Amino acid sequence: MPRPNEKIGDYTFIKKLGKGQFGTVWLAEKERLDGRVKMEVAVKFVNDDSADFEKVAEEAKVWAKANGHTNVLTFYNVEMLDGQIVLVSEYARDRSLLEWIDEKKGGFLELEPVLRIVCGVLSGLEHLHSKKILHRDVKPANILLNGETPKLADFGISRVLRSTVLANDSLVAGTPAYMSPEAYANNRDFRSDIWSIGILLYQMLTNRLPFLGTNAVEMMAAIITQPPAPLPSEMHSELKEIIFCALDKDINKRYQSAQEMRQALERFLVKLNRPNSNVKLEVYPFQTVELSNTGKLTRHLENSARCFIENLGNNVQLVLTEIEGGDFLIGASEGEVGAPENEKPQHKIAIKTFFLSKFPITQAEWKAVMQTTPAHFKGDNLPVEQISWNDAVEFCQVLSQKTGREYYLPSEAQWEYAARAKAITPFAFGHNINPEIVNYDGNYPYGFMGRGEYRAKTSSVGSLGVANAFGLYDMHGNVFEWCQDVYHSNYKGIPTNGQAWRVGGDNNYRVIRGGAWSSDALSCRSAARNRRKADLTANNVGFRVACSIKQQI
Repeated sequence: MPRPNEKIGDYTFIKKLGKGQFGTVWLAEKERLDGRVKMEVAVKFVNDDSADFEKVAEEAKVWAKANGHTNVLTFYNVEMLDGQIVLVSEYARDRSLLEWIDEKKGGFLELEPVLRIVCGVLSGLEHLHSKKILHRDVKPANILLNGETPKLADFGISRVLRSTVLANDSLVAGTPAYMSPEAYANNRDFRSDIWSIGILLYQMLTNRLPFLGTNAVEMMAAIITQPPAPLPSEMHSELKEIIFCALDKDINKRYQSAQEMRQALERFLVKLNRPNSNVKLEVYPFQTVELSNTGKLTRHLENSARCFIENLGNNVQLVLTEIEGGDFLIGASEGEVGAPENEKPQHKIAIKTFFLSKFPITQAEWKAVMQTTPAHFKGDNLPVEQISWNDAVEFCQVLSQKTGREYYLPSEAQWEYAARAKAITPFAFGHNINPEIVNYDGNYPYGFMGRGEYRAKTSSVGSLGVANAFGLYDMHGNVFEWCQDVYHSNYKGIPTNGQAWRVGGDNNYRVIRGGAWSSDALSCRSAARNRRKADLTANNVGFRVACSIKQQI
């Protein structure tokens, strides 16, 4: 075991962070390959001498598979160091959730911070489950905090280490107080992790567990046979329902996904922060055009759209445009030039009225919500880019908490409906586009359009002066935009109600739409779709946000 300031291999050990059943964790600095910059990491020394390195390394691959999400602790490496197995991971600067709870014993914890933390944990679980990974041991000690940003840790690894301690595998893969009834029968699935979240939420709000026992056997008996202890009478009835739904012993009556439970909690947070979420709608004028198949202007139109304005502070306003619902055909028509197979077959989709940001999210809006400026091309009114899908989802979560309204990435169906703005042509403006009204690479035109300007960078949102018929700007070109959906190679089986398509497909990828400053015109069509890994960033990928609210006219 190292001592403070001792260097072993590539690591200089700073201080001991803690000791648990399976290992001792140290804060260390690791030298990078360039030798100039050091990286803080957490190094766990496995204290089980009988642990098999190959088995631990194999299980570590499961953890590494989940890298790339804000609410999952990043895993770096497993290796032998000073004769012991060590697990090297991201260093969470704050403390474990267990320590956070212990600090606040003696009454209710503050409700909003608790719900924000639990929503973050559920977001991390969504990511794990999308990778077909069960956590198996969700508990406060396995949730680390950076401020109030929770990070799931220690899934997979502890299962291997426990097997040398306990013989009964139904008790091995989990901690008795947080295990579901079916887990004791070794019959768990993703909904078993939901049960653990129910226990966690109950504990954080009451400073006690819903099932009690002096040992694992008594705990198991209580969980299998007894109802959870009553919640305080003063607790909001809707919050009680959420907790008891997560703790339903019938796995089919429990929340069926981490996303479903997170959305229920976020809806409750909205009501908690702003019981009356009605908004006053305003009207703004805009100009749109129609173009010929050679990209020439054939018609100039004046129109108006309804919107509401979200004040983000520091004189930054986010404008949300009303998109009236209706039916449309998603995908490219059979005669659409250049349309690949991933845009087919067409399907009729019913869209409910929703609101979508008038522009791609700008750097000023991002900074007002997230206090950072990640973009490559700098400018308050330029679209924010260098944003991963995970980053965009986190922005929506923080914005929802900040405003008391539920914001989310549009589904792919919502996005295309909004981009088309009732048009059935390849573009909202007709059969073609030109660089005067769309920021794309004019060296690669569409159809009969001649070559045109290539700006080689983003342009200020709305600066080209033309919106589509819904009053939305930059739906074609400027930056690609993230959608909620998991990427599917075609539209066979897409939901017909406009909701995001999150089952099946390739969970490693999310959908991006709309083309960018760097794209050819073909990629800017309303039906054009592409894919990108959820944790990757680029200087041509941004996003816009959607919201569903009641309207006060």
